[in-house]
Amino acid sequence: MARGDRSMRLHTDGACRGNPGPAGAGALIEDAATGEVLAEIAEYLGTTTNNVAEYRALLLGLERCLDLGAGAVQVVSDSELLVRQVEGVYQVRHPALKPLHARVQALRARFAGGVRFTHTLRSGNRHADELANRAIDKGLGRRPARRDPLPAIEDWPSLGAEMPPGGSRTVGPGLALVRASAEQRTAAWVLVLEGSVQLSGGTLQTGQFREGPVRYRAAGTGPALVLELTAPPDA
Repeated sequence: MARGDRSMRLHTDGACRGNPGPAGAGALIEDAATGEVLAEIAEYLGTTTNNVAEYRALLLGLERCLDLGAGAVQVVSDSELLVRQVEGVYQVRHPALKPLHARVQALRARFAGGVRFTHTLRSGNRHADELANRAIDKGLGRRPARRDPLPAIEDWPSLGAEMPPGGSRTVGPGLALVRASAEQRTAAWVLVLEGSVQLSGGTLQTGQFREGPVRYRAAGTGPALVLELTAPPDA
């Protein structure tokens, strides 16, 4: 295969402990046809915000894809903000993100086959998340913490079955399983597992996802089961 003809899949993630706080960039590059792992990136970024880390992870990944001879790239990210901004759905308002966004668009133009973006849940981007957190651990001089895998999605309803309305249970780093009630809650994002929730802009049904910060409460007569990220980003 000639250089520049290869299609690659790029998983990227930025991690931040505090916002701003110590941050890392993680990226996993695979051959799109075979799934062969071509490269991994884990780079400590110093102190910055979560969204800056997301952009810098993407830039590092795209630059490595070019070095590896990619002609087309499928980017997978769990940052809805990043995906919507680079696709032109959301405007870039934060001054720290504008130059990074411009660099991404300049890099996209260098791939003859184009760069496409897909938004996924964090569970679909675990490897890149591990790389980003590994970079932070190394940058801080710490031994990488053991990270227990999240429960499988199909197990979450059973975990929340005995939970009282308004109750919550931690199921992963920054993740809580919540039996939402009429009391309003705030989260960085929410995934509705059962029932429905009311937001200021409408209603989320079972299986729907919203990134925020999100203010929500149970809709209808019964409580809803929700997975939420508990620490909302600032930038």
